[in-house]
Amino acid sequence: MIKKALKDALPKFIGAFVGIFVGGSSVVGFLEAYNKGYKELEDNDVDKPIFWGLTCLLIIGLIGILYFFFSHRKTKKMLKVSEDNFDILYLESNNKIIERLSEIEGLKTEISTVKSIFFELNRAFSHIHFSIRAESQRDSDIREQLFKFCSDFVDVFSKTTGQQCHVSIKMTAWTEKTKRINHKNLRILTLSRDKKHNGSRGTYDGNGAKHTLGENSDYYTLYKNVDNRLGRVFFSNDLIDLAQKGNYKNSSFKFEGLKSANPFNGGMSREAIEEAWNLSYKSCIIAPICLGSHEGDVKKRQGALQGFLCVDAENINAFEEKFHKEIVVGSAEALYNTVKIFKQKYEEQLKLK
Repeated sequence: MIKKALKDALPKFIGAFVGIFVGGSSVVGFLEAYNKGYKELEDNDVDKPIFWGLTCLLIIGLIGILYFFFSHRKTKKMLKVSEDNFDILYLESNNKIIERLSEIEGLKTEISTVKSIFFELNRAFSHIHFSIRAESQRDSDIREQLFKFCSDFVDVFSKTTGQQCHVSIKMTAWTEKTKRINHKNLRILTLSRDKKHNGSRGTYDGNGAKHTLGENSDYYTLYKNVDNRLGRVFFSNDLIDLAQKGNYKNSSFKFEGLKSANPFNGGMSREAIEEAWNLSYKSCIIAPICLGSHEGDVKKRQGALQGFLCVDAENINAFEEKFHKEIVVGSAEALYNTVKIFKQKYEEQLKLK
């Protein structure tokens, strides 16, 4: 009897619980179905503990269903977030891999450039070594080797800056004996240039210009500070900025159409200076060709100044200071003996005139 009553009542209880959960039945409908099941159990003398036990089981079952439903939704949401995060991490990782590959390619290019620099430097100085070892050191032969040096040396800077640079070797000379007492009158002659600019800029004073130490702040700064770090190298990545501050004199200004070696002298706007600028370069590195800092006092080193090694570029911010500056300084020191030999021959010729 009890077994049959439970069998008849159980579907009603389950139907009531499932109906309110799944079917959206009203609370009244639920209570009505529940009461029918309860009454049927009571009519068949089923003990109340069994009824309440059955009720607890159904409640536990309902809680289990609800837990499964909501945890399933939460799990799906977590899986969705995890999937999105995975996609983001994948894209980030992929981008980082691409960046690293790009860096590796950049390093390969830099290594190739460094190899090329050593090759160009070696080739440039091979001409200087040839000149020093030659049994016959005619001034024309020396100038030929210096010309080749400049033509190879300029490639070091053109390749590493990405723009066409210019290299020249300047020589200091007293050409007027009466003015030797004033070092500002020391003449600056162009001994050699690279082949790409040799025709356009010329050498010596072919255009009738007379360049002196006093009218060129770069050379004069190096001469006056030959005993300290300021005399080691003149470096500027923005000559227009120097000119705007009134700190740049260049005798080429007046020989290229401006009124003096210091036509700007501070106070002008940058735009105005750029418009009036008549030099073919806006960045430069200049190192003195002289004795080392440990070789003699100031006067001896100033007297032993043979000239200057100059590198310039058309645009501002052309050079890497730590890198390019040291190449020019070291190379200028290496040119000392060759330029000194040529200068001695030049001065001997002046005495014969």
